[in-house]
Amino acid sequence: MEHASVDSVPPCFNSLASVYDDDESKSKYSKLEKIFKETFSNNVPDFYVRAPGRVNLIGEHIDYEGYSVLPMAIARELVLAVSICNSSPSSTTSSSSATTTISKSISLANIDPSFTPTTIPIDPNANIVGPLHWSHYFRCGYKGAWLLSPDDNDTAIKSADNDSKKTKRQNKVDCNDNHIINKGIAMNVLVHGDIPLASGLSSSSALVVASTVATRTAMFMMKADVSNLSGPQLADLCRKAEDYIGTMGGGMDQAISVLGEKGIARLIHFNPVRTEPVKLPANVVVVIADSLTKAEKAKDAKLYYNKRVVECMLAAKGLSKVMGIRNWKQMTTLRQVQDKLNKTLQEMQSLAEQHLIQVGTEESLCKFFDVNNLIDLFQMDDESTTSVANSIHDVLKNAKEYKLRPRAVHVYSEANRVYAFHQVCASGSNYKNKDRESVSPSIEETLGKLMNQSQISCRDLYECSSIELDLLTDTCRALGALGSRLTGAGWGGSTVSLVRDNQVDEFIHNLKIEYYAKANKGKIVDDNATNLHKVVFACKAMTGTSIFRF
Repeated sequence: MEHASVDSVPPCFNSLASVYDDDESKSKYSKLEKIFKETFSNNVPDFYVRAPGRVNLIGEHIDYEGYSVLPMAIARELVLAVSICNSSPSSTTSSSSATTTISKSISLANIDPSFTPTTIPIDPNANIVGPLHWSHYFRCGYKGAWLLSPDDNDTAIKSADNDSKKTKRQNKVDCNDNHIINKGIAMNVLVHGDIPLASGLSSSSALVVASTVATRTAMFMMKADVSNLSGPQLADLCRKAEDYIGTMGGGMDQAISVLGEKGIARLIHFNPVRTEPVKLPANVVVVIADSLTKAEKAKDAKLYYNKRVVECMLAAKGLSKVMGIRNWKQMTTLRQVQDKLNKTLQEMQSLAEQHLIQVGTEESLCKFFDVNNLIDLFQMDDESTTSVANSIHDVLKNAKEYKLRPRAVHVYSEANRVYAFHQVCASGSNYKNKDRESVSPSIEETLGKLMNQSQISCRDLYECSSIELDLLTDTCRALGALGSRLTGAGWGGSTVSLVRDNQVDEFIHNLKIEYYAKANKGKIVDDNATNLHKVVFACKAMTGTSIFRF
């Protein structure tokens, strides 16, 4: 790690100015170091890792179906201050000589006192059990850094939940150093974050990414034999690591947190992960507004998020069977079906509308698929983690019915909207002159229309919106937003709106009155707007994950 530089992945800097443009960041890191010393017996951090949150502009619930999405990293971020625990002498009762005491745990604390400090075992094989705790996301990244590694094809990630699935990483790590005990590293970690929790802005994935990078950084510093990863490989590793929490995500959150770029959104493709830069029109601004209802993806995964994944898997198998695909049972994503049939997205949408049932029970679906139990359709291969298999079992155990047609129609139509959004942004370059006002009005209006269509689809077909999100998006449009939609998994959380740059201040002011005050949210946003910046704010694209060593 001594040789890490801006060319490493993620980049390592020795100056905050390499990432931040303001002086506020200096006070944040100074405060973080001060509290770190107070928390961990006057120790100082060896390094810092920052991982940004994200806002998804368009492309909801399609990354796990293999389709491209269009998010951007934001300035709201999560920062870890980390020190590797040094051995320290301690007296023994049998003699006056000193012995070496080595910590065998990771001490984890948070600047926010509502998050209770905890210690976690350094053994990466230790299971994550018990009620959901904020430290579990850190443990996902920690486990992933040790137990997951990319294969030669740059896309597949091997997991290790038991001895039969031990990876190359476990076999290659040199554990001779005193700080590395049983393939683990003892650390002190202090967390600071300003991403609103459960707001649909990916605070949980930011912690997984930061934890993965922090663990790998510590491994480098302790001279463990750790492979270098490309940015896409690191993003894919972080995606698989978050599987340990029990959500069946598709990789958007981790990819943009790792690969974000200042001033630029990203069109992210999958299988393998790769990105294209996207520049929004110069005269529009992205505004995020929190509905003030929580979207706890991991907590409600059995009821909502994972069920949608399973419904899409059933839709993929059902459409494959109807269309005569020989190996239809092996189809797991709607993208695979499209590729197999060599159809356009519009054609796939039509096929889904024609051939998939609106809703089915376990009994009717078993009859259609000619199986005794739906679980027989889900064959777990060697790359599947135990947590993913358990998630599928949980959905099938609890679900009463499955909606196939609307889920598939949403996925195909939403994927089409993402490509249209990207094409419109690209075509905007033809309208730009030296005068920024010369950008054609039709460009931003078209983008807004696509966002509004996305919200309707999320609300009516995927059913991942909420009363509050519907009200908030309607209010944003009424106040002049070109387009407004939920962002993130939904069922609460935030909206993203596209607003003309000369209307942003007025838009935010009016939104406070028309949504936050009228919705009786005064306890969170008071009359003086002292908390307004925490729940509604304009944002710019920010650079991705980085390391600081001062």
